[in-house]
Amino acid sequence: MILVLNSLAWFTLTAALLDDLFTRLNLPNGEILVLFGLYYAGIAVSALFGALLFPRSRENSLLSWMLFGTIMTAVLATFQGNSYPVNVLLCGLLGLSTGMGLPSTLAYFGDTTAVENRGTYGGITWIAVGIGTLALFFIVGLVDPSMQFVALAVWRATGIILFFIFVKLRGKLQMSNSVSSYRNILNKRDVTLYLLPWIMFSLINFAESPILKSV
Repeated sequence: MILVLNSLAWFTLTAALLDDLFTRLNLPNGEILVLFGLYYAGIAVSALFGALLFPRSRENSLLSWMLFGTIMTAVLATFQGNSYPVNVLLCGLLGLSTGMGLPSTLAYFGDTTAVENRGTYGGITWIAVGIGTLALFFIVGLVDPSMQFVALAVWRATGIILFFIFVKLRGKLQMSNSVSSYRNILNKRDVTLYLLPWIMFSLINFAESPILKSV
């Protein structure tokens, strides 16, 4: 729950602060489109590779991923509106630091919960993510804009410490290292029946954000 809450709240707030940063710097719309495109492309590509690599040593990989995300979030405090090549590099690396561990974060949640209780735990965790993200949004909003990414990096670092402590207290979790191919997964009918409504939900959820922003 700590891992999912910390990761999803961090991901949501990072994207929101990035959008706010671009607005404050008065970047051209075309440049913003390229930067966000690189950011989300980095998330997508790194998620595919992370899903294949992380199961080999999931807990250590997740800790390294969270550390990478902490560093990249703090580095965003140096983001400048007049250095386009550097900004391109930062957005690409931020995307990589975001997407690489997200699949394994959800897989870890599945590995550590009994299947008959997973829906209940998932609901509780999703409530915590919503409330936690809202609370974090208000806390970060109280900080000077130049330090907001640093505050978010502190949130991420706190997640590393707590996750590390609980892993050490509980001991090594035995998980399967076998990874199915994407073709085998997508050929399963139940996976398709899950993906279609989830994609529809995600599109609607993110498409309504700019509408709500203007209300």
